[in-house]
Amino acid sequence: MALPTLSLNPSKYTKVVSLLFNLRTNVHIAHLQTRSYAAHKALNDIYDEILDIADSFCESAQGTQGILSGYTLGELNTGDIIVFIENKYNELLSLRKEFTEGHLVQLIDDANTVLSSGLYKLKNLK
Repeated sequence: MALPTLSLNPSKYTKVVSLLFNLRTNVHIAHLQTRSYAAHKALNDIYDEILDIADSFCESAQGTQGILSGYTLGELNTGDIIVFIENKYNELLSLRKEFTEGHLVQLIDDANTVLSSGLYKLKNLK
């Protein structure tokens, strides 16, 4: 089966996937460095769930856009992981506006559900 032709502007798709991969890596690092059991578990939940969402988003986008390229690694978080996650949550909300494909919007919403739940746990469960 031939793959669909690559879209003229796949950047919005690769931005989301790159953001989710960057988020997952940074959360995993924070998970390994925390001394709080509650934070360790909350961060574990985020990085476990975000990877599946990133994979589903990428595969779904590639089903109509062709194989995506142009991924970026993003920044390494050197500050407060809660602030980092909040920033990624807001970036996803901003990127969400660029999509009309309902299934991709839903996956972005799913990612933000994971992040908001994780933020609740990180801020309130000690």
